[in-house]
Amino acid sequence: MELNRRDIEFLKQRNISPSSAYDQVARLTRGTRFIRLRAPARPGRGIEDLTTGQEDELARLYDRRSADRRVIKFVPASGAASRMFRFLTRYFQGEEPADGKGGDSWQREKIARFFTALKAGRFAFAPVLREALTRSGQDLDELIGRGDHRAILKILLTGEGMNYANLPKGLIPFHRYPDQRIVTAFAEHIRESAAFGVHRPGLHFTIPRGFQDRFDREARGWREEPRAEVTYSFQKADTDTLALDEEGNLYRDSDGLPLLRPGGHGALIENLNDISADIVLIRNIDNVPRKEYHPGQVRTHKVLAGLLISRQEETQAYLQRMAEEPVDPGILPELTEFARSGLNITLTEEEKKTTPEKLIRILRDRLNRPLRVCGVVPNEGQPGGGPFWVEDVDGRFSLQIVEKAQVDLDSPGQIRIWEQATHFNPVNIACGVRDHTGRAFQLSEFVDSEAYFVTRKSRRGKPLLALELPGLWNGAMARWNTIMVEVPRETFNPVKEVNDLLQPAHSPRDP
Repeated sequence: MELNRRDIEFLKQRNISPSSAYDQVARLTRGTRFIRLRAPARPGRGIEDLTTGQEDELARLYDRRSADRRVIKFVPASGAASRMFRFLTRYFQGEEPADGKGGDSWQREKIARFFTALKAGRFAFAPVLREALTRSGQDLDELIGRGDHRAILKILLTGEGMNYANLPKGLIPFHRYPDQRIVTAFAEHIRESAAFGVHRPGLHFTIPRGFQDRFDREARGWREEPRAEVTYSFQKADTDTLALDEEGNLYRDSDGLPLLRPGGHGALIENLNDISADIVLIRNIDNVPRKEYHPGQVRTHKVLAGLLISRQEETQAYLQRMAEEPVDPGILPELTEFARSGLNITLTEEEKKTTPEKLIRILRDRLNRPLRVCGVVPNEGQPGGGPFWVEDVDGRFSLQIVEKAQVDLDSPGQIRIWEQATHFNPVNIACGVRDHTGRAFQLSEFVDSEAYFVTRKSRRGKPLLALELPGLWNGAMARWNTIMVEVPRETFNPVKEVNDLLQPAHSPRDP
């Protein structure tokens, strides 16, 4: 594969060097590098199970210490709602729903459930849809009555109406309250910040280009809420990635230039790195329930952040002691035990047998890293990542959040370990991003650049191989120190498809 002069100039405008482009092609050709699972993380083996009393104390610790720390809630919100409406889009485009239990994930029951709930006004956007249909000279009840579903979906999904299939998910109405106030996912995150009390965190949303005005208008609509700092950033253009066609050549668009695609949410480690904060709380845009659930959500944030602060302070105290030369070797038993039990840091047999001076250098390096405290919930079959112990090429074990795409599904042993998982990562993470001297870590230094994904996609009906950067809470944080904590299942209420809005946390009564 050779880049021509026009290619090089085009990539240069996106701050992508020829060497980076060739490296991307090499990775696309090699395919996904699978991670090596050693065991699932479980309570007592990587997952901490806190008592109610411990949780209370950690929440109080957060309340006491957050006054002198800058806390930001980081919400990836650049994704489109296309997946949320996918089964309706396929139905609108003329694909008949499959019967039975075939490989197709969408069923007649999904469509029937959607229109039954829509007729009953169960979705927050139902009044908006009704008004949009009225403006076009149509009536929602009449269309549902005669089964004219595609006329409804045309207004709901496409640019001839509300265009929901192409909006960012954060701008989709998620909730409607007794006073008929309609609240988007984005606005609900803003409202939730009030439940933190006096020291509420600022909010930072990563959003797609071209939509900031709409997000700004939405934020201004909540002036009566306690004022929360709201900032935005965009996924950086130089994190876009190349793709290959079926023959292994660069996939080129109709203009003859190489296709560049967003590099996945792993690219957002750059956005996270740019934030000025002491503590960053990460949660997905779609995992935000109604207002009556906010106190429980915020309590969990405080517990995770309180545990982060507690372990950070212990870590920093050890690093301060190791900064004083000469370091007393007598500290090693205490230090290695804290590293093991407090931060899940393991040592290889070779490291355990090395000299005290070298072991102190190793532990100083291992402790002086970003720290994350990840909430996990019991696994109930949700798609996504889970907590596992993995082994790297040096034989060292570490605690990681692993996606199924990172696992060699042709290996019976690896499949067996994957299926033994008891917990799931709902993306509820507290991050410590400063070192013991108060300086911000350069987060790119802690990325496992080999933990990329190669996936099969299509564009305009043509298949392609796409490259996704190491996931934000997977490979992009692979070299962080990691703590896992079981959190209440009630804190996990994602909206992956539109019918998920019928869950109790989003809609007050069962469908």
